[in-house]
Amino acid sequence: STGRLRLLTDMGDHRGHRYQPPHVIEAGGAGFQVDPGPDGMLGGPVYPRLGYACPTLADWTGNGRLDLLVGGAGGEVLFLKNDGAANDPRFAHPVPLRCEGMPLITPPRVRPAVVDWTGSGEPDLIALDLQGFLCLYPRQGSHEVGRPVPLVDRLGRYVRLDGGFGQSGLCSVWAGPWCGSGRPDLLI
Repeated sequence: STGRLRLLTDMGDHRGHRYQPPHVIEAGGAGFQVDPGPDGMLGGPVYPRLGYACPTLADWTGNGRLDLLVGGAGGEVLFLKNDGAANDPRFAHPVPLRCEGMPLITPPRVRPAVVDWTGSGEPDLIALDLQGFLCLYPRQGSHEVGRPVPLVDRLGRYVRLDGGFGQSGLCSVWAGPWCGSGRPDLLI
């Protein structure tokens, strides 16, 4: 909830998990923390400013290393490139993803999904739009995504995943080969 991310390295094996103590993930040489923005007091004036980091690990750059894409309380989606090794990540300074030249803003506290949805060979972003509908944001560059394309259910209906005022966001999306059909599945 503070907006910080911590890494817990699994030192175990197939017989059991053993984790090292957590350490703060750094980005650009400093401890990473999602800034909640001017509306960061979601619970009112007596509530602390919380960034609510919602991370997704994915190879956004196609270099075989897991990068971070992080949503938060302010709705921005931040990209943190992994400039380290696959087993020793070193994240660059966070850069906001952009959509049509402007920062991409989703509802607050949305964990986006990353998958090659369009079949282009590059990962695309799946998240909510500001109305709460599940959308594809096709990749258009390392820091740029295209206009949101609403995803539909099997009956052709838009998929809305949040409620009315005060209940927007709060959604985690995962995309990948869950059913083994060869097409990406979504877990929400």
